Amino acid sequence: MTTTASPSGESAESTAAPGAQGAVSPQASPQVSPPPQPSPEAVAEQAIRTEALLQLGGWFASSILFALMPTFIQVLAGRQTAGYVQPEFLELLSRAQLYMVCIGITIQAAVQALQEMRKKGSAQLAILCLLNLIIMFIATLLASTADGPTTIKPMVGQQSMFLFIGAMLVSGSTTWICSKEAARRDL
Repeated sequence: MTTTASPSGESAESTAAPGAQGAVSPQASPQVSPPPQPSPEAVAEQAIRTEALLQLGGWFASSILFALMPTFIQVLAGRQTAGYVQPEFLELLSRAQLYMVCIGITIQAAVQALQEMRKKGSAQLAILCLLNLIIMFIATLLASTADGPTTIKPMVGQQSMFLFIGAMLVSGSTTWICSKEAARRDL
């Protein structure tokens, strides 16, 4: 019987079979290599993405949720009163003043894009800025007639919903790109 010390400091015993020509060696522990480290570029890109996601989340909370809060409160408060009639979805949207919300978020995104383009010119930001201004112009035109006595409330709700979704996508994309560019500069 032979005793050998393992790399961890423990002793391991092995016995040789009678009549064997050599001693049986202890089993060697497999070599474990450390996990590969991500490249500095990958770490920087992940930090940029995280910062941009945080800013996009802040934009969503401050621009979208706060703009729709009065409508949500109106519905909740109305449900507590006697005789309240739940409006249809499109009529509710027409009350939400989504045209005004569109104007607000698109002008904010256009200004953000213009400020970012001053620091670093970008064709992508220029296109998004132009789209934001177009949506703002359309929303302004439609908002001017949305409260007239002959307007069809469900149609106003439907048009404002589609314009609102477009404004969210375009201004959200603008915020995302501007946030990534700002995070790249800060690193």
